Amino acid sequence: MCIWPMPDVSESPRGWADELISSIDPAERPDLAANPVAVIPRLYGLRLNLVPEADDCPLHGVYFAERGSVTVVRTASRGRVRFSALHELGHHLVAETRMGLDFEEAQDPQSLEERVCDAFAAAILLPDELIDQHIPDGGPEASDVIELWEASHASRAAACVAAASRLPSPGYVMLSDLAANALFTAVHRAPFGVRADTPQGTESLPAKAVRNGTSYRGEGVLTFASGSSSPTHQGDARVSGEYVFTVYTKIKAPWSTLNLIGESTPRRAARPCPRCEEAFVPWDHLTCGRCGEHECPHCGECRCQRFRREELLCQSCFQTKPAHLFDGEVCSDCSS
Repeated sequence: MCIWPMPDVSESPRGWADELISSIDPAERPDLAANPVAVIPRLYGLRLNLVPEADDCPLHGVYFAERGSVTVVRTASRGRVRFSALHELGHHLVAETRMGLDFEEAQDPQSLEERVCDAFAAAILLPDELIDQHIPDGGPEASDVIELWEASHASRAAACVAAASRLPSPGYVMLSDLAANALFTAVHRAPFGVRADTPQGTESLPAKAVRNGTSYRGEGVLTFASGSSSPTHQGDARVSGEYVFTVYTKIKAPWSTLNLIGESTPRRAARPCPRCEEAFVPWDHLTCGRCGEHECPHCGECRCQRFRREELLCQSCFQTKPAHLFDGEVCSDCSS
């Protein structure tokens, strides 16, 4: 059993997923993406069972570590089957590498593992080169997510995960049906996920897109399984056949040059971030779930991030400074 060097728990799920991917021979990855149902048993000795869909079970797959087996629901979408099989393989690799032990430092270890397995499956099915072709540097709009899915052999869920990893700020990429029920939601730097089959309501962005016929952009919230709502996000929803793709982001919406604030929201003064020096307004929804300090939306800075950040000794002025101020062995003050 191999124990891999693990990233810090503050990193995105994709950072952890890359550790899992590094354990797979690059020559095997294309076949694994094309036909994981056949390749997983051959490479890992796992029994893989395909079972029919059941109305009373929302799960798409299950990994049984003690049995050495994976069960995947056979759906009409072959992309969904591939994604589910690879997601469950992710759980197997987490168990084999004992990565789950490192998840214990996270606020919600189980949720983190699910996100890592989502990111792992999406990264196998959607390599970075393909994502770069369809997701702009500024982040995805809903139409970009649809185009990414259409250009691949991946599931809609995998496309949501891949697109969410390119969001410019904390947010979500949701796949819902025409009745605005969340079928799958990818999470990016946000503390809570949305459970599958959670109704979003008639005033949600997906519902408004359906009523408009094709799309809707504006402010909106997500509804969690508990019935509670998220803070207000900027959102872009677009209908695609029997589904709706919705991108939610707190700030820096790629489809807008403005960061809108609701009329009833009190004004607050902007302050500079001590790390990147970009100014931001410390709204309550930007509070870090761990340390309680406002998180910079530009670089993610907060108190617990500062404690984790390494300091380096400048080889020019011989002063100890935060690592982000260095380009090589010389600090930015000396190199400018």
